[in-house]
Amino acid sequence: MKTNRGRVLQRILSACAIAVGVVLMAGKIHADGEPGAIPLLLVVLGTAWHVGGRWRGRSRRPSQPVPAAQRPSGGDDR
Repeated sequence: MKTNRGRVLQRILSACAIAVGVVLMAGKIHADGEPGAIPLLLVVLGTAWHVGGRWRGRSRRPSQPVPAAQRPSGGDDR
């Protein structure tokens, strides 16, 4: 249960970082005509955090058992 809370918190925080970065970038583009480094960094890091969390979450899940028809045979296949 505790790891599920951590995943949800990471998902929320990464989404907030992306959203804040997008809002700041839109304001910076509107004001100066070009995106700033900090908003761009927030978007990139938030996206990397989200993707990394999803990959870590998938790698921690227990693997599914391989069906008997797909298991490699122990003998020679001649």
